Formats: sequence, C-alpha cells, structure tokens
Amino acid sequence: MRVKGQRKKTRFSLGLWKIIAALVTLWILLLVLSAPFVSKSITSTGGSARVPPNRPVLSVKASQDGAQIFPAPVEAAGPNATIILKPTFGVHRPDQDAVFVFAEGYDLTVFALFVTSLRENAGFDGDIVMSVSSRAKLKSGVETFLKQQNVVTYCLGVHDKGNVIDNMYGDSDSKALPDPRPSRPVATARFELYWVWSLHYRPLSRIMLVDARDVYFQRSPFDALPRTPEGSGGVIHFFEESTKETSAAKNIESSPYNKGWIGTAYGAEALKKISKRPVICSGGSIGDQVAMETYLRGMVKQWDDTRCKMKGCDQGYHNYLYYSGLLENAGGIGDIFVHKHGEGVFNNLGALRNSPFRTQGLLQNGTDLVLNWDGSVAPVAHQFDRDKELGEIMRNRASQIVSELKG
Repeated sequence: MRVKGQRKKTRFSLGLWKIIAALVTLWILLLVLSAPFVSKSITSTGGSARVPPNRPVLSVKASQDGAQIFPAPVEAAGPNATIILKPTFGVHRPDQDAVFVFAEGYDLTVFALFVTSLRENAGFDGDIVMSVSSRAKLKSGVETFLKQQNVVTYCLGVHDKGNVIDNMYGDSDSKALPDPRPSRPVATARFELYWVWSLHYRPLSRIMLVDARDVYFQRSPFDALPRTPEGSGGVIHFFEESTKETSAAKNIESSPYNKGWIGTAYGAEALKKISKRPVICSGGSIGDQVAMETYLRGMVKQWDDTRCKMKGCDQGYHNYLYYSGLLENAGGIGDIFVHKHGEGVFNNLGALRNSPFRTQGLLQNGTDLVLNWDGSVAPVAHQFDRDKELGEIMRNRASQIVSELKG
C-alpha cells in the first residue's frame, strides 16, 4: 500500500512540475513578445516607409496602455475646475492636423513669414493655433492678416499679465478662476496652453509645437512623416541640435545654457547622468494628439516639481523628460523618435553659428534654401537668424510678403 501510494504521489509530482514548466515557458514567451524594441528610422524626406537604420534615430517603445503618470494641469485649479478658455477668433477643427505657436509681441513681418511659408511652401491647410498679444496691443495689420489666414487666435497678452494665464480654468459654474500657477517664463507657460489646445483634436491628429520668430517652412513637415495606423499608440518626433565637433555645443555638457537649465531644475547628479547626450530642441516637435497630450502634461509637471524660473528652462524639462525615461511608460505614447541633426524634418541651426552657414553647405546656391546634410531641402529651417546672411535673406522675404499684402 505504501509503495503504491508513493508511486501515485511521484506521478502527481511529475505532472505538477510539467504544468509549472509549461507555465514558466509561456511566461517567458510573453515577456519576449512584449519587450521593448528599437524601431527603425523613419524617412525624413518624404513617404511613409520605414527604412533600414543606416541613419539611426533613438527610439523608446512605451506601453500603449501605460498608466497616465502625469496629472491633468487643470487639477491644480481645484477638484471641480473645468477648462473655459476659448479662441478670440477662429474655430478648432478636431479632425485636422494642427500647428501650435506662442507668438506675442511680434509685428506683421514675423506672422507673414511664418504663416505664408506654412500655407504656401508647405501646403498646410490644417489648423494654425496661436497665442498672441491682447487685442489692443496687436501690431498694425496683424489681426486682419490672421483672420484672412483662418488662424485660430487667442489674444491673451500673457506678457502683459505678468506671465500668468488667468481665465483659462473655471469653477463648476464656469466662473473664471485665476491662474493656479505663479508667474513663470512664457516659454514654460506656453506648454500649458498647448495642453488645453490639444484637447480639441482627435487622438491621431498630428500636432506640431514650434517657435514663431525664427522659423521658415520650405516643404511640408507632415508629408515627411508617416501617419500612425489606427489602433496604435501615439508617436512623437523630437529633433536634435548639432553634435558636430565644430558646433557651438555638441552636447548638453558643452552648452552653458542647457547645462544651466538642467542643473538648476534637477541638480548636479541628474545633470551628470545625461551631460554627454545630444541637446534635443524644445522649439520644434511633432506628434499624434494622444501622445502629445501626455507629453504636455509631463512638461507642466516639470514646472510644478522644479519651479525653475530661468528663461529657457523649458528646454531643460524637454531633455530631462526624454533622457530620464519618464515618457517611456506614460499612457498614449507608443513610440518616441529622436532624429539626428540635419537628417529630420527640423534643421535646428543655432549650434552651427560659429561659421557662415553657406561655407558649411547649409544654403543651396540659387534658391538660398536650407539643406540637410544629404543635400535635400529641410522641411523646416529653425533658428535661421543665427547666421548673418540667412537672417538678411529671411528679412527680405518677409518684407516682400508684407509688401504684397499691402499692395
């Protein structure tokens, strides 16, 4: 009896171990299938194909169903606060792609160059959304021009109000509330505005965040990037500044500005961990709404956590968010691509200011268009005013556009 019982127990034990082994094998297989992967480069000059990584971009694969780790900025205004901000003129179109811009205090030449190049050179017919000066302080011709170009316009005058954004949130009765956050640089405050604006668009509408004063569109930035398929997590594209040895700053450590912003906001230890990495520019990014909304929550959260009041600290936030990995498991973000300088949609020119752009092969003879390193036309020329010749070319183009508008 004892022997039979022992044999029965042995058979039972062997069967149990086989079940456990099968479960472990299945668990390992699931881990392999769900593990993060390095995505191949997306072409930066047009089309929608993924191409071999002969020009690699950094990629972070994040969970499409990741938890929303950044609070909604409106929560700072109170548990029952709602968003009440509305455009001064113009209407958001939820199914369109959109370009978000903070552009206070500029004259007509800046708006004319930016908007006209975006509409005509890039062929963009989606929403252009701008925060500008209060209506009473708009420069001559600006309001008329923005209305003619169907720009969704918020005449907020954030500068005039001490860098706060009152009347953005309201209580449960929609009564306007003061800005729940103290005065901060407008370059930081704009990201909270962008978050509010992003809520007007559908999950796979593409949103570009971009500077205004030093940007010129030469080709369509959206056509150069493939659309994200339905059912996929959202994608964000970031763009590096120059990493050349001859540039003004080849990485975070060699840039007094970027080093100062990150060190002030996060401390010496955090700075040390990422100091050798390339600078990623906060003045131009593109992403699907579902991913960009999360990123914008993250940017506001960085201000709430650090209260860095240095002008430019938004770029410190931008770099820290990426390099720290905070975006990796945030809800809505499926992929983050960081494009190498001179190979993507944005050609960020500022760090190349040590020598004339033409001698570096950045200007196309005859057309004076800005080129990427492979000789193709960069869809977006950013920081063009860092070069004397190119700055003058752009001023002449802007003046010509304004003359035609008035003529």
